[in-house]
Amino acid sequence: MPESFFSTYLAKTCAAISYPEMYRKDEDGKDGFVQFYGHEIRLARAGTVAQLEHAFIEQKLRNTSIIDCIRKSSIESAVKKLEAQTSHFHSSFQVLADFIVNSRLPETQPEIAEKVLPMHDLFILNGNVYPLFEPGANAKIGNKRYNLGLTPIATIPELEKSYQDALKKNNAGKPCLYARKITLEALAAGEYYDAERKIGFRIINNEFYAITKVAPYILYEKRNGSYYAFPEAVAGSRIFFNKNRIDFGKLHVLNAYTHPSLSSANKAMQAICTGNYDYDAIRRRHPGNYVAQIAELMEKARTVFTEEYRSRGKPYAYLSDKRFDAQKITGRVDMQLLTNRN
Repeated sequence: MPESFFSTYLAKTCAAISYPEMYRKDEDGKDGFVQFYGHEIRLARAGTVAQLEHAFIEQKLRNTSIIDCIRKSSIESAVKKLEAQTSHFHSSFQVLADFIVNSRLPETQPEIAEKVLPMHDLFILNGNVYPLFEPGANAKIGNKRYNLGLTPIATIPELEKSYQDALKKNNAGKPCLYARKITLEALAAGEYYDAERKIGFRIINNEFYAITKVAPYILYEKRNGSYYAFPEAVAGSRIFFNKNRIDFGKLHVLNAYTHPSLSSANKAMQAICTGNYDYDAIRRRHPGNYVAQIAELMEKARTVFTEEYRSRGKPYAYLSDKRFDAQKITGRVDMQLLTNRN
C-alpha cells in the first residue's frame, strides 16, 4: 500500500489533532500536553494536516531518482515547453510538466483526510487513535482542554487504507494526486504503462518514447500452410518537439524481436517497416491533439505486428524463411491467438 502522511507522520510517533492543527510529541513542547496513564506527554504544533500532507508529497518527489535524471537529460527542454501545453495531455505527460521540472504540487485535499479521520479531536500513540472530549482536565492542546478517552476508536493502518480508498474513488479518471503519484513511482522504475489504454512511455538513453505492448499472438503462412508463434513485443516511437509542437518519430521495436516487418532477427531498437503508411495522415486527422495522434500511432504498431503480414506482400522475410523455424508450431494451434488473414 502506498505510504501517505497517515502512515508516515502518525504510525511511528505520538501526536494529537485539534482540528485543523496537528501537534507532535516534543520534550520541550509548549503548545500542549496529554496525561496518559500517569505520564505527561508534551506537544509542539507541527502544522495543519494539509500542510503536513503537502510537505510529505514534496519530500517524496525530491527523493524520486527520476527527477534528477530528467533535469540533467535532453528531455528537460522538451518538458519545459510541454508545460505550456498541458491542456492537451493526461497522465504521464502532465506528470512530467507539472511535477518533475517545475516541482509544482497538486492542491492538497484535506477534505478527504478529514472525512477519513474520526469526527473527534484525537490523540495518537503507538498506532492507536484515542478520542479527546471537551471540556476536560487531563489534556490541553492549544487553547482547548480535554479529557482523554482511553479506548481506541481506530488504528492508523485502518485509517491509511480508508484514505487510499478515498483517494482512488475521489480521483477516478482524473490526472490528480493519486494518479500522478503512482506514475512518478513507475517513472522511477524507468517505465509507465497503462494496460487498459495499451499506451505508456519509457525513457531510453535520455530520450522519451511512447510505447505499446503487443500480447503474444500467432501468424499464418499461406506458402507452407504453417502457423508461427510470436512472444510479446514492445513497440514505440520517440517523442520530441518540432517547431514548438509535440511530434513523433517512426515506429521501432524496443525489445529484441524477430518479425517479417523487421530487417534483422532477434535485435532490439529496429525500425518497423510500415510500407507506404502515411505518418502525416495521423497529424492531419488529429490536428493539435497529441494524445490522439500517439494513441493512433501505437495502434498502428500493434496492427503491423499482428494483422498486416501477407504471403503476397513484400516483407523483409517470409515466415517460411529459416529465421522463423524456431517459432513454427508443430503441435496444436490455439486459434484464438491467430491474428492475421492470409
